[in-house]
Amino acid sequence: MSGAKLEPATNWVSVILPTVPTHILTFQGKIEVIKIMLADEIERVSS
Repeated sequence: MSGAKLEPATNWVSVILPTVPTHILTFQGKIEVIKIMLADEIERVSS
């Protein structure tokens, strides 16, 4: 890659992608994680 030009680091943007499960396994079985459950948990831990 002769002559390749690198961008300055100031043009880069940090992106944080959280790991969110799509399902939770319980004794009652597999439960799908829905948006409202995720929103409620974020509200709970950030209050």
